[in-house]
Amino acid sequence: MNKKGYWFINIPFFVWIGLFIIYPLALVVYNSFLITENGNTSFSLYNYLRITDPLYLKIIVRSLWLAFLATLICLIISYPAALVLASKSMRNNPIWLIMLLIPMWMNFLLRTYSLLTLFENTGVINSILEHLGFEGISFLYNENAVVLGMVLNMFPYMLFPIYTSISKIGTDIIEAGRDLGANDWICLKRIIFPLSVKGIISGVTMVFVPSVTAFAISKLLGGGMVPLVGDIIEQQFRAVGDWNFGSALSTMVMIIVLICMWCVNRWSDTQEVAGSIW
Repeated sequence: MNKKGYWFINIPFFVWIGLFIIYPLALVVYNSFLITENGNTSFSLYNYLRITDPLYLKIIVRSLWLAFLATLICLIISYPAALVLASKSMRNNPIWLIMLLIPMWMNFLLRTYSLLTLFENTGVINSILEHLGFEGISFLYNENAVVLGMVLNMFPYMLFPIYTSISKIGTDIIEAGRDLGANDWICLKRIIFPLSVKGIISGVTMVFVPSVTAFAISKLLGGGMVPLVGDIIEQQFRAVGDWNFGSALSTMVMIIVLICMWCVNRWSDTQEVAGSIW
């Protein structure tokens, strides 16, 4: 196919990207530099200077920290689970994979509300504890509840990219390593882990980015006691009506997330090179 035919076939794709991705992002960035005073609109850095307020900086740092914790916990849980699911004995029995996949078919808010009914003071878990003679535990309305909600909601999005990358590793590669004297730990360190780094990066991206901007989880499980940057952005657009400051916050969070993802990708490139040297 010539170059002209290539561009013609991809016209719908470029139109879609331009209308629904590039244009909205450009509009958000443009609005972030606007300020309205006495009915007059002008360009200014005032909205970005407002972000330097200690209150907003604290919320941004908290959002990044809780998203990092949730991503780390998901990774620690998901990698061993992916190894088990990708093993020979589990590949022929997909029932566990289907059971882990079913929650992804449910609405995000529905999953969060189900967690609320489990962990509230009069919920299922505390009712069982009280029935057994133990005191109830306060699970909700703190940072731990928000992290727990992120982990339980985002866990499948970390698991399946890692599982896919591990399942694509040929058994002949692992067997060749064993023939050369590698034990299970050496095979994991020098073969499986380096070849699954791309899956880890995909999982980290799919968990970290939504967790940073999440607002439903912090609102329901945190009870408004643990505001995240997603809550502030939602308030600026829906309650306060300050779209300019909300756009500035959105742009700043997007830049921070892009920087974090760039650092992670650089780390993944380093790991792949190190894996070839080991």
